[in-house]
Amino acid sequence: MNRLTLASACLGLALALPHGALAQKRDGQPTLAQLFTFDMLDVQVPFLERTLGPAKRVNRMGSGSEREYVVERCTVRARVARDNSVMAYTLVLSPRCTTNLSDIFRQPLPTANVMTAGALLRTGATVTIPCLVSCGNAADPEGAVAWEGGRSNSLVDIVGRITFADSATLAAAGALKDRIQRERGEAYVVDERYNCEPRYREAAAEAFRNLTFTSITVGRGVAAELRAATTRSCAPARR
Repeated sequence: MNRLTLASACLGLALALPHGALAQKRDGQPTLAQLFTFDMLDVQVPFLERTLGPAKRVNRMGSGSEREYVVERCTVRARVARDNSVMAYTLVLSPRCTTNLSDIFRQPLPTANVMTAGALLRTGATVTIPCLVSCGNAADPEGAVAWEGGRSNSLVDIVGRITFADSATLAAAGALKDRIQRERGEAYVVDERYNCEPRYREAAAEAFRNLTFTSITVGRGVAAELRAATTRSCAPARR
């Protein structure tokens, strides 16, 4: 086969790829930047796994599931709906496991692994605390910052989570807990009612402002889901 024939064959193969297909690096693996895009939301699991390969783990969640993959030696979790479409992706962050979400946000953002809670809060995001103390064996104490996307962002949300595990995060969470407990009592903290009062959300925003995220989630409905989960205790008690 001469060079002209080979070039024509390669061009034909490229044109035959389906629109929106996930590009690959030379070693056949996708990049994180290619995965965290609008095009890769709502895809079906077979389409996703054609490139990523089978999930490392699958956890059932309500009517859907969460599927864990390894991409560029980083942990990525895909939230899958009942119809087998991907609703959201979560990336566990580290110095080498990161991506930039500026295209989704439609404004410049720092790279995910160095983005602080304050940087996301300045965009109009809100802070919440999924669990401050007594989280049980299935969850870690953590705070979260959620930005809810509008129509210009195709209704795609961004949620950054901060696990309270190192000296900086534990100090920030401890100071916040001590303040709330001093003002409202231990039961108030254990019942997670601090998410119901704006003053404590504002206190959390200030406490977490300089902390970086442990993980970042991009997807549809994830901000509303977090808000619903953290405000269950805010409903008035039935008499």
